[in-house]
Amino acid sequence: MLFNSPEFLLGLLPVSLFGFFCFGAMGFHRAAILWLTIVSLFFYGWWNVSYVPLLFGSILVNFFIGEKLRAGGSRGWIIAGISGNVIVLGYYKYVGFLTEVISDAAGLSWTVPNVILPLAISFFTFQQIAYLVDCRAGLVKESSLLNYAAFITFFPHLIAGPITHHKEIIPQFQSMRIFRPQPLLLALGATIFLVGLFKKVAIADFLARFANPVFDAAANNQPLTAIDSLLVSITTRMSGWPPMSLMPPSARSSLSRSRVIMSISFLVINPTTLMTRYRKIAGEREG
Repeated sequence: MLFNSPEFLLGLLPVSLFGFFCFGAMGFHRAAILWLTIVSLFFYGWWNVSYVPLLFGSILVNFFIGEKLRAGGSRGWIIAGISGNVIVLGYYKYVGFLTEVISDAAGLSWTVPNVILPLAISFFTFQQIAYLVDCRAGLVKESSLLNYAAFITFFPHLIAGPITHHKEIIPQFQSMRIFRPQPLLLALGATIFLVGLFKKVAIADFLARFANPVFDAAANNQPLTAIDSLLVSITTRMSGWPPMSLMPPSARSSLSRSRVIMSISFLVINPTTLMTRYRKIAGEREG
């Protein structure tokens, strides 16, 4: 389920928001977080439901190890936790590749296992490793399996990142303000989402029609033609403009709160500004 698909835009996104705020309005805050977790697992299982138990099992094991570390567990727990995560990740990502390399190098006829890489396994693996390290360092104060599961599975970042820190997400589940709609934050969030949607559909997908033939030719060991090289040049040139057009930090920091809405007009070339203001307003409203 892609973020620009009708199933997400007209189905999962509005349903998840409606259910979350309904439970929140009735005062069932734990049920709202549980609803968010279930929706996120459904979103993940849309790709391949067979890997939902892997994700859920990883959450249970890492939470258990995290609790041992929070209780003052020995160094062996953190070693076991990190090693277990890396082994699982390495199996799915590299066992087929290593088997093929060793088989070819040694002249063996090993059968290369057909291991399908679970979606987003790198993201939720490293996110949980970071959580275990913080548990060992005594930086994790809150203990709730439900909040932890919602933190790991939260669908906006589950399959494409970025890797988030527990102190950015879990404390929000303890704040009463998230369980009721806030028009300003909803408007800003919708604006950021729509800008991203426009970039994906109108720009990235359009340029892909020119870039894909170049990569297809390379995959088939065909030499690049002059036209292909020109298309690559145009594509890279256009992709290089946005970073160069960003305002310097001094200009971004001078924006006042009254100009946040005006910043929306140039969000396409300056996304950092609105994100900075969005987080500041959210912090001010919480305080």
